[in-house]
Amino acid sequence: MFVVPIVFISIVRVIMKLKGNQYISKLISRTIIMLLGTIVIASIIGIIVGKLFKLGVTDITIQLADQIKEITLVVDTLRSIFP
Repeated sequence: MFVVPIVFISIVRVIMKLKGNQYISKLISRTIIMLLGTIVIASIIGIIVGKLFKLGVTDITIQLADQIKEITLVVDTLRSIFP
């Protein structure tokens, strides 16, 4: 809960302390590359864990398949009420 504000404040502090001879574009490109890299790593780990533990696949859906009912739209229900 406290991590996000601390990270945000530290990023803002680094940007404010940049001097004129340092390139902001280099900082931004490195930041974007690191962000995309961590997203790729997190996605790969999430997919591996999901496949390994078979997340989302349960027997409950197979057992409840017999109890599935057709859902009619509200518009169709109102049309059937009035002749």
